[in-house]
Amino acid sequence: MESDDVIKLNVDLEEGGGDDWLHRSRQRRSKAAAEAVPLDSMDDERRHAAVFAALWTRGQVEKDAAVRLVALRLRDDGHVAFQRLRADGPLYAEVLSAIESAVKAGVLDRPRRGLVRAIKDAQAMTSDDWRHALVAGLREEPVARDEAIRTAAEWARDNMGVAFERLRADGVIASALRSAINSAIRRGEVIRHGASHIARAPADGHESDPADDAPDEDAADSPAGGHRIIPRLLEPRSIEVDKPVLVLQFDGKGSGLKLEHLAVMVLAGALSIVNEKPKEPGWTFFLGVDRPDVDGLSTWLGAGPGVPARVIDLIQQLLEGTQHRVGREYAVPRQHDLTAILVATADAIEVSDSGPDNEFLGRHFDEDVKVTRRVFVVGSTRGKSQQLNDLFFGNDSES
Repeated sequence: MESDDVIKLNVDLEEGGGDDWLHRSRQRRSKAAAEAVPLDSMDDERRHAAVFAALWTRGQVEKDAAVRLVALRLRDDGHVAFQRLRADGPLYAEVLSAIESAVKAGVLDRPRRGLVRAIKDAQAMTSDDWRHALVAGLREEPVARDEAIRTAAEWARDNMGVAFERLRADGVIASALRSAINSAIRRGEVIRHGASHIARAPADGHESDPADDAPDEDAADSPAGGHRIIPRLLEPRSIEVDKPVLVLQFDGKGSGLKLEHLAVMVLAGALSIVNEKPKEPGWTFFLGVDRPDVDGLSTWLGAGPGVPARVIDLIQQLLEGTQHRVGREYAVPRQHDLTAILVATADAIEVSDSGPDNEFLGRHFDEDVKVTRRVFVVGSTRGKSQQLNDLFFGNDSES
C-alpha cells in the first residue's frame, strides 16, 4: 500500500535533478554568500541591520538565544562560517558585541534585565508588521474587532517596542490594524465571524468569505507567485537530548546544508504517507553529519522516543530508494552531536528555525499540512545557564 507512495517520492527526487535536486533552494544562499562582507569588515550600519533582521518580531529574547539567532542569520547570509557555536569562543563574543552596539544605537532595547528586543516606532511599522502583530495576538476563538485591535497593539508594544499610552480609535496604530484585518482575511490568515468578530484561521485551512476579498491598501503586499507563508512560533520548544534514540546511519555525501535538506525532504515524504497522529510531546527527529562511521555511514538521522517502528521503516525505505545504504544503531543526541531538525505534533510540523528556507518547505510539504518554524532549545537537568549555552548546537567548539 505504501510502496506506491514511496516509488512516487523517489521519482519526484529523480525528477528534481538527482544530486542537484536542491539547486534552486541554494541559489539565493549561494548568491548572498558570494556577495557577503565578512562580519569583522562590516560597518556599524550593516551590522545593526543584520542584528535587527535576525531578531525582528521575535519579541523579548534572552541574550544567549539572541546571539545564536543572529549568528545563524549571519551564517545564512554568508558573513560568518561555523559548525558549532561555543559561548566562550571568539565568534560568540563578536556577535554579542554587535548586539550590544545595536542596543546603544537604539536598534534594540532591553525591556528587562538579560533580555533584548528589536524595536520600531508606530510610524516605521510596515503593513506586514501590523499583520504579523494581529495574527500573533489572535486565537481560534472569535473576538470583537475592537478587542482584536487592542490585543494586537499590546502585542506590538510588548514584542516590537511600539510605544503608546492610550490607543486612539482614529490614531495611526488602530487605523493600521484595521487595514491589517482586511489584508489578513484576504490571505486566509484570519476568518470573519459575522460583521463584528474575527478569529485566527484554524490549522485545517479555512477559506475566506468572498465578500471579504475587496481590495485595500495592502493589496501590493501579497506574496509574489503565491509562495507559501511559514509562520514562526515565538515560544521555544525544549528538546530532550539525554535519552537514546534510534539512528538510521546512511552514506550521505555533500555539505551539511545539503544533507539537512535531504533529511527534511525524506521526513516530509514519510509523514505525508503515514496516517497515525503523533502523541504528545510529538515525534522528534535529529540529524548529525560527519559522525564516526562504519563502512562510510557517516550521516545519522535519529528518531526520538515515541516514533512508531512503521514510520522508521518507511524513512529507511525512502533513503534506500534514493540509493543510500542504511544501517541502524542507538545513540544519545548530546553525546553524539545530533541536532533536532523537526518535531511532528498532532497539530503541525515544527521545523527548526535554522532549517531549510520557506520556498523549500513550501515545495516539499503538502498544502494541507500546517508547517511552522520554531526555535529548539536543549532541555535537560544540567541547569538553566547550561541549557542556554546549548541552544541549537550543543557545547562543541567552533570550527
